[in-house]
Amino acid sequence: MSGTSSATGLRILEKETYVPNLILLEANNMSIAKEDDGELIAASQNKSPDLMLETVNFDARPINVLLGLMKRMVPEADYTNKTVMRMRDNELRFFRKHIDDYKRRKLTRQANEFKRLVHEFQSRGAKVVLFDVPMDPRATNSNSESDGRALLARLLPESEFNWLHVAAGPWQTTDVIHLTWASARSYAQALESELQRSCLAATKQGKTI
Repeated sequence: MSGTSSATGLRILEKETYVPNLILLEANNMSIAKEDDGELIAASQNKSPDLMLETVNFDARPINVLLGLMKRMVPEADYTNKTVMRMRDNELRFFRKHIDDYKRRKLTRQANEFKRLVHEFQSRGAKVVLFDVPMDPRATNSNSESDGRALLARLLPESEFNWLHVAAGPWQTTDVIHLTWASARSYAQALESELQRSCLAATKQGKTI
């Protein structure tokens, strides 16, 4: 059981009295457009031991949480062989088309709900930071991703939300979308460094991130 929607974690926490001081959320047109993970949300109401263990980690260092989840993945494989490269090329076909009206409406609806949840936790005192895990540059620059990012830039503007940007890689992916273990580890470290830098800069200016 796993969560793939950006709003799932917020849904789980929504009815809890405990609110983390800092919430890091992956936010892109793929994760936001996905429906809430109902099975995971329903399981959370039973307070399963696994869920409670994850709850303990909410205030841990971000890199520890990210790397802890990544260690559950299959060990690093050879992502340069011809078979895997063909698989990535095939995956890229799905990114070539522009977003149609149905997907645009769905992304808008899900982003507005995501925005509501973020504002709710901000009103409860949490610092909410959004970030976007990099993909293969060919996917990032594709028609569908360009359309989705342009739409999200209007729905979740930097003037209203705390976006954390990490300098460009190079990053390597397993399947165009997911980072390899080595790149994921490097990205998590870069993300934490940027988060610390942003917090320090905000403190000096007398602001909160």
